[in-house]
Order: sequence, then C-alpha cells, then structure tokens
Amino acid sequence: MAVILTQRRSDGVSSAEQAVVIWQIINNDHSASVSDHLLIDSTVSGIVIEMPANPVLGNSVYFLDMAGNCGNYNVTISGSGKKIMGLSDSYYINSDEAHFSLVYSNETYGWRIY
Repeated sequence: MAVILTQRRSDGVSSAEQAVVIWQIINNDHSASVSDHLLIDSTVSGIVIEMPANPVLGNSVYFLDMAGNCGNYNVTISGSGKKIMGLSDSYYINSDEAHFSLVYSNETYGWRIY
C-alpha cells in the first residue's frame, strides 16, 4: 500500500512524496512497535499483542482482522503499563472483521481508538 503525502511549502507550491506502508502478518503473540500495521490471523489460537512501552503523543498502531476470526479466537491488547481508552485493563478484539488503530494521547487517557 502506498500513501501519497502532499506538502504545501511556504511559497504556495505543493510537492508530493510517496510513503510506503508495510503490513505484517501476525499469528502468535507479538510486541508491537510504533507505526506497526498488523494483519491478524487468529485462525488457530488467541493472540496477545503488547503495545509499545514508551509511547509519545500521536504514536499509533494499526490492526486488521485479516482472517475474520477474532470472534472465535480473541486477540488481547495489553497497554504495557499505559491505559487503553482511559482504563488500565487490557483491550480485547472479539469481533470478526475488526479493523481500527490505536493512537496514544497522554498518561490520563492513554491509547485511544481512531
């Protein structure tokens, strides 16, 4: 997948750059890194994903239930000590075909669904 980023310079001229987004397939426990794009395959068992431990404002991780099976084998997302949706609990993907991203806000609210 390629994303075209357009930037307007101070002189009003626009330029375009191409950024390459690399998706990775995961089918077992995984420690996520900032900007990961994860295609989740939970056709055999549940998966635990650890979010980055030291996020800063705007860091994100993207999730997509590639196999459409998270309703059968749930995925647990651990905040690695940070909150998810304002709660200290883990977050669970338990719905088939789920797709979303988590964006880090701050210590009070933690990772937020986008």
